[in-house]
Amino acid sequence: MKSTDANILKAFLAALSQLSQPLPEAINQQINAIGLALAKGDTKAIQELEEIAYKNPQLELLYDPIACSLQEKETEQERNKLFEPNSLPLTDRSDLTLQENIVAPLPPPPPRLPEIATPILQSPQPQEAAKVQLAKINENPNWFLGLLF
Repeated sequence: MKSTDANILKAFLAALSQLSQPLPEAINQQINAIGLALAKGDTKAIQELEEIAYKNPQLELLYDPIACSLQEKETEQERNKLFEPNSLPLTDRSDLTLQENIVAPLPPPPPRLPEIATPILQSPQPQEAAKVQLAKINENPNWFLGLLF
């Protein structure tokens, strides 16, 4: 999944979860169709979510600032990558040896973004499903930061 697609998906789900009024049934059906396409691995359907967001005034008000914020963060991260100093060679291997001897259980990997988004988008009430998922994310903010694309 391209980072632009991931940003669209994240922004759409966040905006969807913040809506105060229910979406029309026709829009829910469009969202469901996109969820089915995403479940089949068709990430091109994600672009349609952005179209839905911009065609619906109440959704657009929520979606646009979130999408812009995600894009700004991505641009900043790309800019920072260009200016990272080169890693210096290890001269003292004692730290490496210490790290190799530390054995700690790894936490399970976080779910991938499509694995979270697909059930929400396929739900008969995607808005409510997004709210439930947002509540889980708010309980553990680090979980959302660990999403893999």
